Amino acid sequence: MPTDDTGVTELLRRASDGLTPDVDRLVSGGITRGRSRQRRARIGTTVASLAVIGVIGTLAAVVPHLGDPDSTSSEVATEPTATEAPTGTPTGTPTVEPPAPATTERALGRFGAAAVPGTVDEVLGTALAAPSRPTDTVVDDVDEKVVYFPYDGMETAVGMEPNQLLTVARCEEVNAGLGGSCVELDDGTVQLSWGPTLADGVTCQGVSAYRYGFVVWANSCNAASSKDSPPLADRPPLSLQQLTAITTSEVWFE
Repeated sequence: MPTDDTGVTELLRRASDGLTPDVDRLVSGGITRGRSRQRRARIGTTVASLAVIGVIGTLAAVVPHLGDPDSTSSEVATEPTATEAPTGTPTGTPTVEPPAPATTERALGRFGAAAVPGTVDEVLGTALAAPSRPTDTVVDDVDEKVVYFPYDGMETAVGMEPNQLLTVARCEEVNAGLGGSCVELDDGTVQLSWGPTLADGVTCQGVSAYRYGFVVWANSCNAASSKDSPPLADRPPLSLQQLTAITTSEVWFE
């Protein structure tokens, strides 16, 4: 070892011979520093835990409780994705409801027998219908109306009742004995037209319209009675076109 190094070592040894370390203070300081580090570590852990709990709490307030039967999806309003079609009716687009099927009350309930002649005048824009006479046939049941009355002094009859006839073929089958013709109108109504037919010296003709699960029919004759009565005109007072207007009028179903 070099002489310079030996001198330095000796000098340091002599300088430290009189030093006595304070062991208690050194140990106490080490313990204090250790406890400070532990406190800082616990505080950091607590802060980190609170941060995590805060994030979880925030997510719990936003995300629905999946699998929780007591939770509802109404807690969050979500926008439809590209593969998810929006539900409901688009704003501004009216919903077209199919027409309600006719019921007996809807078709017949508001019409007492006494109202039928006046309704015929209303449909045709005339004032030739008279109230039923004591000898005229009148049926005024809840599910059936049949009213005979004079129109321009000659016998006219209007009736209506439930009837589920749906096709022209069925119309021709059921009404083959009348020798009339069956057609389907643009709105789906199946219409039977017959006459003019001469019987017992009286000429009569009629139209029946099957629609909404009902049949509305109207007949017109050229005499005061459809049997054994002298003709009062060359033809019935109501034409087939007028009888069609009566039987296909919406007034019976309003």
